[in-house]
Amino acid sequence: MNDVPPPPLAAEVNERELLAMARMLRRGRGTFVLAFARCNIPAQRERLVSTLRDVLAPLNVAISEVTLSGLQADIYAELTAVSTNANGDPLFVYGLESVMPSEDPYRALAQLNERRGRYQGLARPLVFWVAEYVYRLIAEKAPDFWGWRSGVYEFVSEEGIARETYQREMAVPYMQMTGLALAEKEARIRLLMGLLDDYRGDDRETRSARSNVLLKLGQLHEELGDYEQAERLYRESLKTAEELGDRHGFAVTQGSLGHLARVRGDYEEAERLYRESLKTFEELGDRRGVAVTQGSLADLARLRGDYEQAERLFAASLKMLDERSKNSATGAGWP
Repeated sequence: MNDVPPPPLAAEVNERELLAMARMLRRGRGTFVLAFARCNIPAQRERLVSTLRDVLAPLNVAISEVTLSGLQADIYAELTAVSTNANGDPLFVYGLESVMPSEDPYRALAQLNERRGRYQGLARPLVFWVAEYVYRLIAEKAPDFWGWRSGVYEFVSEEGIARETYQREMAVPYMQMTGLALAEKEARIRLLMGLLDDYRGDDRETRSARSNVLLKLGQLHEELGDYEQAERLYRESLKTAEELGDRHGFAVTQGSLGHLARVRGDYEEAERLYRESLKTFEELGDRRGVAVTQGSLADLARLRGDYEQAERLFAASLKMLDERSKNSATGAGWP
């Protein structure tokens, strides 16, 4: 029986890709070279670029950087504005994701495809650092520009950084997320899209994390008014939770679908989803889930003009939350 060698560690893969990129940047200095670097997590990208600087500094190769200004950016104009380097040192480009939001990526893709000949005039290596979902979009929707690439460098997300990013994002409360400015919500969507690409394994932990990321993405898209995309994400999260037998996750996502139905004006469907979610929370003994869902049902009753029912449900919700708070303060460990 032949032993199958283990897959290389992320650090080994990334070191190999970094060295290959460093060679390309040194040899391509002063000439137009187009490359793509796939990296899903901004914090890891910063570390990789810092390492590249250290590697290239003894060779007198300096890295210039530009972060695209956002949705209305003229990509070529912003690149030429920083392309005054007479030595032809490499230019790293960040923020392409911000120019191509998920609902309309084609403006940016058209800029890349239609102006591809003009980029040659930069006379320096040009490296676009992008998350995997953007990388796939460029390959599929801007094939002429993609066809000019001289290199693609694929950096694997290091487990520690990916886990830390995931935990930080999952810890952001829903109400805090709803209060974010538009640009912050869009930035969070881009970060979560990168995380989604990192959680593609079949083991239970990975699938559970993916379900949680899908739920957060759905909530953000709902906040931006993209209800179709929100529903798609919620239903994918719901399906995964059901397959995993995760009743709590299933109930939470049902509640989000209920909220989506409510904002769409489908009060009957909203009530059905809320009540199914409430039943599961009650069976699980999750009193916080019960209280939150009672509050959602109360708000729904208010919208329907049933103020007596709304008052009763609000009072029950507040009482349970208050009792939970008191028990937590005394260390009772009440769920």
